[in-house]
Amino acid sequence: MEKTVTQHDPARTAELLVRARASRRALTGFPGEIPPTVDEAYAIQDEVIALTDDTVVGWKVGLIAPALRERAGAERLVGPVFATNLWPAQPGVVMPLPAIVGGTSCVEAEIVMTVGVDVPAGTAVQTLDDARQLLDGV
Repeated sequence: MEKTVTQHDPARTAELLVRARASRRALTGFPGEIPPTVDEAYAIQDEVIALTDDTVVGWKVGLIAPALRERAGAERLVGPVFATNLWPAQPGVVMPLPAIVGGTSCVEAEIVMTVGVDVPAGTAVQTLDDARQLLDGV
């Protein structure tokens, strides 16, 4: 078993996470110090994206555990959806669910919205109609 990171080291933590996923090996816990802030969690995430030989095709918004929100300084975290993990539903087709032995598997039905235009940074969407103008599909 590989050693875990004993201090906050985004590059090393990302390397261990990517290696475990690539070798389809379950981890017994987070391989290092839990990032104390969302900015530090995003630093690990950026390293993972750089090390992963896959394309980011979207972003998933998830809640941070209530007990960690104050320390993290946020309620939500945004993470990448990689192409190999996006399986559009096809009527009448049973979808596979590859799992890592000893890991945790789950299935989440998500609504995926495709943004059809570039939105400049800092642009505020004020109304539902504003949001509809940005979408190419659901």
